[in-house]
Amino acid sequence: MSRSADCSELHPVLCTNSAPAYNVNNTTPAAGSQVTLQAGNLTVTAFRDARSFRALGMPFATPPTGNLRFRPAQPYTGYTNINATLFQNSCIQYGGFYISEDCLTLNIFSPYIPAQNSSVGLRPVAVWYYGGSFTSGSASMPAYDGGNMASRGDVVVVTVNYRLGALGNLATSDGDFSGSQGITDQIQALRWIRQYISHFGGDPTRVTIFGESAGAQSVIAIMSSSSAKGLFAAAIEQSAPIGIPWPDRRVYSDYITPAIGAALNCTNVIDETALKTCLRQADSRAFVSLDATAAIAASAGTALGMYSGATQATSRVEPIAPILNPEIGVLDDQILSLIGSGSLPSGNIPVLFGNNRDEASLFISAALPAGLPSTQDVFNYVVGQAYGNATTAAVTANPSLFPVNTTDPTGTADAVGQLSTLFAWQCPLNQILIAASNQSTFSKIYSYRLDMGVSGFDGLQVPACSPGAANGVDLVCHAEDISEVFGNSNVRGFAYNQNGTSYNDLGFNQYVIDQWTSFMRTYDPNPTEAYLLARGRGYTQTLAYRRNVTWPEFTSTGATPIHQLDSTPANIAIPYTSACAVLQSNLLYNTINSTFANSQ
Repeated sequence: MSRSADCSELHPVLCTNSAPAYNVNNTTPAAGSQVTLQAGNLTVTAFRDARSFRALGMPFATPPTGNLRFRPAQPYTGYTNINATLFQNSCIQYGGFYISEDCLTLNIFSPYIPAQNSSVGLRPVAVWYYGGSFTSGSASMPAYDGGNMASRGDVVVVTVNYRLGALGNLATSDGDFSGSQGITDQIQALRWIRQYISHFGGDPTRVTIFGESAGAQSVIAIMSSSSAKGLFAAAIEQSAPIGIPWPDRRVYSDYITPAIGAALNCTNVIDETALKTCLRQADSRAFVSLDATAAIAASAGTALGMYSGATQATSRVEPIAPILNPEIGVLDDQILSLIGSGSLPSGNIPVLFGNNRDEASLFISAALPAGLPSTQDVFNYVVGQAYGNATTAAVTANPSLFPVNTTDPTGTADAVGQLSTLFAWQCPLNQILIAASNQSTFSKIYSYRLDMGVSGFDGLQVPACSPGAANGVDLVCHAEDISEVFGNSNVRGFAYNQNGTSYNDLGFNQYVIDQWTSFMRTYDPNPTEAYLLARGRGYTQTLAYRRNVTWPEFTSTGATPIHQLDSTPANIAIPYTSACAVLQSNLLYNTINSTFANSQ
């Protein structure tokens, strides 16, 4: 039934947004969708799609070129009329298209644009740092599009570019090449957000930083940086390989930086000053050449072996990374040390930390040859090749804690993947969670384990991590949380299932994004029943999950303090405590050579 309506009548809702939704097949702003707003001294042309207002490619720092190459990020001082309707260049990386050193931009996705100079109705802000081993990634990847999260979760999403590889991490002994340049980019973005985000509908006092993999390590780094204190109110860490310790300056100044210089033909230099000049004049793409990449791997293998006892195999996981840099208030120390001493700069905030169940299997399944026999002896041999003598001895002496399924054709690869997950991800996380709980470091702690994921993240896919794996077990590998957290399978062109238990289930995806955005709004990942009912029928599955289980705050003494994200969510005990007790003394951040920085 329909009727005509008088234009003077008041109606509950009038939807005037006819712009189509952004996806990989629809990337151009629709005609008539542009909006112009004044953000302080900036005049910004943005646009809207079906889900959010979008301001793309917003510069937040001065381009780090010329004499600013290898130096900390500097505040933005460029042009003030900004066309923010297109993504801008990604930072320099191997194999990348549309890359440039002039890459320090961010993207804003907002459900709401306030009236000029109004602070009414400002939403919480979620600031995302991408992963990619500190060598690859981009804030403009479709998987990180913030439109769905902004719309469904009622938060302002910001995705941030930061420098990568050598250009984002090289250090010299005099500090002129600062090291941790990419982390300074991330912190400068937070300063920009503090100044401008209210004009885009965001509340600068309610900023949650979050990231996955190297992006989650970045979250840990920012929390450990005194120069970032007060710039954010909460933090979410997804799948950070916390077991990889931050190197100190000498790893770079004495090993990696000279090795890259040699690879870039900076061979006729007589001192560090001349080396710096040569590297500042080199073509930016030379730093991601095959020669430079090989030089980084070789020199890091040597230096990290002396620094933390990393083997050649474990040093390849992340051969280049931010450094301890307390001189400039970046990475004051390892996070476990800062927690232990009560000096974590961003303590007393709510945090949400977690991992995927089978993180390392993404890499192990791809690295090991197919057809390895599934025996304990073959497993022990592989462990001996990948890990140091002490770790190998501890593992091989406890076969019941590190078993191989001898009836599974992928039993050895799965067991090595499990050990590697414990070594770099789960056991270090357990130690940090327990220490932080015992020290009352944070105002709230929540933790999770993802046991139901979506593989195929932008090319990161191996058979063992895919639906219908040969052994019938779908491993939940690294990066399988991203589709759920952003709710972006539809943006990337992947269909959802809707039966409640299948791979890439719509209801489960909604449950995860609703928990993340609840934490961003309220610092509690349990959305209230009143909120879910008010939001309508699209939230019925989350409401059903919530009525069945509540995500508890983590305490070291709790019986089931970890929230298990699965087709039937539940709360579980701290996982793998016995295996972690065996590995504990051999984790890399527990084997740092304290005399390395002063040795010759």
